[in-house]
Amino acid sequence: MAWTGLTLTVDGRNALNQAQMNNRLCFKAIVIGDGNPPGNFGTQKSLVHPLYELTDLKVDMTDEGCALTADFPAVNDDYYFREIGVIVAAEDGDKLYVYDNCGDDAQYIVSTTGAERTQKRIRLYLTISDVADIAVSAPAILYVDYDEYEAGVDELRQNIDTKAPADKTFLSRGIFAGDIDTLRGQGKAGSYWVQPASHGTTSASGSIPFGPDNYYDLHVFAKNTGDATQMAVCFESNGRNDVRFRIHTNGKWYPWCTRLGMSDISAIGDGSVTGAITALNAPTFMQAGSRINIVSGDKLPTILGKIMKFFADLKAVAFSGSYSDLSDKPSIPAAVAVKGNAEVAYRTGNINLTPANIGLGNVANERQYSASNPQPSVAGSSGSCTGNAATATKAAQDWAGRSIVDTYLPKSDIGVNYNTSLSATKSIPNDVDTEVLTVRVGATGTYLLVGQVHFAGNKTGYRHVKFMSTDANGSFGGPRAAASNSGATVVQAISMSAPTLPANYTVRLYVRQNSGGPLNVTNAYMCAIRLK
Repeated sequence: MAWTGLTLTVDGRNALNQAQMNNRLCFKAIVIGDGNPPGNFGTQKSLVHPLYELTDLKVDMTDEGCALTADFPAVNDDYYFREIGVIVAAEDGDKLYVYDNCGDDAQYIVSTTGAERTQKRIRLYLTISDVADIAVSAPAILYVDYDEYEAGVDELRQNIDTKAPADKTFLSRGIFAGDIDTLRGQGKAGSYWVQPASHGTTSASGSIPFGPDNYYDLHVFAKNTGDATQMAVCFESNGRNDVRFRIHTNGKWYPWCTRLGMSDISAIGDGSVTGAITALNAPTFMQAGSRINIVSGDKLPTILGKIMKFFADLKAVAFSGSYSDLSDKPSIPAAVAVKGNAEVAYRTGNINLTPANIGLGNVANERQYSASNPQPSVAGSSGSCTGNAATATKAAQDWAGRSIVDTYLPKSDIGVNYNTSLSATKSIPNDVDTEVLTVRVGATGTYLLVGQVHFAGNKTGYRHVKFMSTDANGSFGGPRAAASNSGATVVQAISMSAPTLPANYTVRLYVRQNSGGPLNVTNAYMCAIRLK
């Protein structure tokens, strides 16, 4: 699909009818987008997916109607130029006047980058009849007809020819004939081609004579109606390309400096550029009256005077770093004198008092007891604690009068585990109690029996796990569970009570299953945990 030509929409036809009655049609914008082609161009009221509105329009009348011109925007993103339309201003609001879409033949527009700039201009030719006044809402100032351009160039050339000699192409503010000192009074910043009225004092006071065909370029650097800084440069047509220049500043012209051909600039006396450099190398200034910080725009003598004031106010300690040079030093009191009770004279400085110095030479360095400070005793014990004895009689009963030895186990005996686990898969016959594991306890005590058995996958029957005594006649109980419907069955067992077992007693773990045939136990674990 490609561009088929702009289609007049239904809204556009109504807007055209109004324009023919009012004799005026106003274009508002050219819109571009990247939407896919719609089914009917004529019924479109807007672009499918509009991207940009081009409102800087130029309209040119043609024999059939008009031509609209606009520039594509400079954007940061790439996009497809697929649809286009024209918006007109109607009595009841803006309307989509014409529309077109090129579908798959869309042009890919590359964004503007720092290395290159893509600039595109579009011109649409519209056929319009019976409308005399065709305009745009926001006329563009970017477009000039070729005839207008040529006329402007011709006018500019005529103005230049009347204001400058034929051999002088440079022009900023034009030719000035007369005393250049009068330019300072005008205070006009810029550059001038200056031709003296005569080669004498009219060019500037203390001037160097100029030939009748010589000009010089006068640069006014700062606009100041009272006094403008200027530099005059003279180019002499004497075959040697001599250059002479001078500077006007601080209310006076400085002497002319001359460069003869390729030779060095001649020496300059006091007040010359060299003199100015000398003044910067050895500036004259006065100390400021108070400490004030420097600010932007201060002259060099002012800055140096402020710095000098800061240095003058610095005290000696700023340079010596010595404590003795401090002003208003704090007074440090003398060291406190201390005298022990057994000493005659006071001592200062580092003081190290001993028991002998304070009258305790016959007192040992341990706690001393007296009638008013008796030694402690332990009440309620079966024995006594006197003096510095290292041992005391142990209590034989607890708070309830029970024998401590018979009632309580040593801490190290509590929680001892005796355990075992199945090391290989074991086949269990159908509906027969079968021993799987045994554990022998090492000490007399009360035990909790814990076990776990993994049966291979089978959904038939039940699974039973229980703990048996040494001779397999007595049982400590265990759970019975139905076979798992999801695969292997895992049964966990805990003894029904915590039996008291003698030392070296053997506890057995039995299992039973009725799946209809032998069934493997793949994993089993059993332990006896001593409680007391």
